[in-house]
Amino acid sequence: MRFRIASAFVVSILLFVSCQASVAQSGDQTSAAHKVVIESFVISGTRAVDTAELADITDSMSGSRFNDDNDESSERVRMQFQDRGYFKAEVEKLDIKVIDPLASPKPIRMEAQVNEGARYRLSTIDFTATTLLALGNCVPISE
Repeated sequence: MRFRIASAFVVSILLFVSCQASVAQSGDQTSAAHKVVIESFVISGTRAVDTAELADITDSMSGSRFNDDNDESSERVRMQFQDRGYFKAEVEKLDIKVIDPLASPKPIRMEAQVNEGARYRLSTIDFTATTLLALGNCVPISE
């Protein structure tokens, strides 16, 4: 069980790091597509996360700009919890309310109901038979 969680975590980190350059290069192209900005963000349903950590999550999300897409919003919320060790976090409900539909980008109020699950702490990472990926080999994933 530990190996699977650690392996998934390591693979996520390696993919994230190796593809940062291509994401940074495409940042100028996607900036025009950003349609909403989070004005306020409320999280409910958590059991183990303390108030200070919830405030840190909401503060880090407030002011963020992104595409008007519920899947992207849910993934961003889930990633905030995963970054803090809640690898099995699930966004059970996400409500997005546009505050001013005429503004550009549109300010929104987000309310998320999250089941954070157990918190994991990674004690060690052992690399064996590693392969180095060159950034030039990183290509965007298309659907």
